[in-house]
Amino acid sequence: MADQSLIRGAAAIAQSEAAKSGALGVGLAAGITPVVQEVVKFQEERKKKLDADAGLAAQYGLRMSKIEGVGPEQRKYLTNLFTKTRDELNEIAKDPDMPSNVKSAMMAELVQKSNDAVADNAELYGLAADANELLRKVGSEGNLSLSNAFDLNSEEYNIVKGLSADGYTVNNETGEIIINGKPVDKQKIQNALNVFQENMVDPAASATARSSIIQSFQNAKTEKQANDIINANIGAFNNSNPSDVKVMKKMLAETFGMEALVLKGIKDYKNALAVKFNEFKDKNFTPPVIEEEETGAGDIAKSYAETYLPKGIKGIKEMLNTVLGPEKISGYEIKNNQVRFISKFDSDGNPAEYSAIYDLTDKIGLKNTLKKALLASGRYYERDKLKINEAIDLFNFDIEKETPEIGAQDFSEFRRNPLLSNNTFISTNQKAEEPTGMEPFKNPFPTTFNSNQ
Repeated sequence: MADQSLIRGAAAIAQSEAAKSGALGVGLAAGITPVVQEVVKFQEERKKKLDADAGLAAQYGLRMSKIEGVGPEQRKYLTNLFTKTRDELNEIAKDPDMPSNVKSAMMAELVQKSNDAVADNAELYGLAADANELLRKVGSEGNLSLSNAFDLNSEEYNIVKGLSADGYTVNNETGEIIINGKPVDKQKIQNALNVFQENMVDPAASATARSSIIQSFQNAKTEKQANDIINANIGAFNNSNPSDVKVMKKMLAETFGMEALVLKGIKDYKNALAVKFNEFKDKNFTPPVIEEEETGAGDIAKSYAETYLPKGIKGIKEMLNTVLGPEKISGYEIKNNQVRFISKFDSDGNPAEYSAIYDLTDKIGLKNTLKKALLASGRYYERDKLKINEAIDLFNFDIEKETPEIGAQDFSEFRRNPLLSNNTFISTNQKAEEPTGMEPFKNPFPTTFNSNQ
């Protein structure tokens, strides 16, 4: 028979183990319950945050502008852009790890970018409408035309034409305007519109300007008055001044009808204008008829010969000042005992070609200089030439004293007359022929004396 004490001991041990085991289960249950609650709470809070961020994305979506005031091509691009923007807003909202304030900033930037695109495209569409209006004004419906100076093959013209005819596309990814296969930004478009507008002219105004010039020449009473008209219109212009060049090109194109291709080849715009004005002068100015006996050409020539030829070079300088006028000392040069009548200047304003060169140490050279100056003064006509030459040829004189040697550094001067006509020239390395009694008449000084002086 079993020992009762052993049985009781084993029972006590078993009861103790059972008690310990029960105590462990209660402890685990008590520890696990709070963890589960935390996980559930976190999931609920995250769902609330994502729901709130989704609502934020929806709010920013409502802030996107309406797509209006744009053309069909631009609407396609903007619709594509807005679709992408909404998708990006939703993707940002779904990110569980990104703070809400960061999401809000990113969403605001996306929406602003889309709205700016709408504004930019609406402005570009407005510029296209401007292009249509400009072409309408120079077309059959308007009363303006394009200047001859405007090159119809230029980039500016093609941009305006492309915009006005809806001849452009829009890059669906970048939103760039494409004209003739090339992207064109807003600055280029605005510049093209400005250049186009600058070249719009009123044909009636151009015709009025031409008529005014013609009338002025027809009303001129003397050669001097006719040349003063030219000087008043172009005398102040400077080829080195961009503003002057712009005005001169405009005059050549609009008043005188010069085309863009011709204008491109011009280097001296002032001279080109002088040529055009002189053409108008030749066609419209009629020199007054003066009876031969009224001019007294022979007596005047004799008087000049008596006064100035005996003084040699000094007398010639005085004579040129007198004949051509103190303010009109232009078109001649005294240098190294020679007088050279200038007929053409280079681009720097220096003498380039001469119509006559005379030796001032020789009596024949002195006489020929006086003949040239008198006939170049604008005071006399072709019929006076014989009397002038005869009076000077018959004059006998001795030079009062020996002419001092004059070097290039001691005494040389020339003056430029911008209205000189460029007819037949003698270059600087050619010796001029001495004039005979009937030297072919040339007048390289069209802006000098009038017939009443």
